[in-house]
Amino acid sequence: MNTASCMGSKSDSGKINLSDSAYQYLKNNSFLTFESKGKIGVKGKGDLEMFFVCRIK
Repeated sequence: MNTASCMGSKSDSGKINLSDSAYQYLKNNSFLTFESKGKIGVKGKGDLEMFFVCRIK
C-alpha cells in the first residue's frame, strides 16, 4: 500500500491531510494553520507523522 493511500484511509472525513514532508514545506505559510494528528503506522515505512490543515486564513 502506498503512503498516500494509507494516510487517506486513516484520515478524518472532510479534512485536508498532510505528510510530515508536506507540512515542513508549508508550515511557515501565514495563510494556513495546522494540527498534528500524531504518528500513524504505515506498513513497510514505520510510524509517520500526520498533520491536518485546520484553517485557511
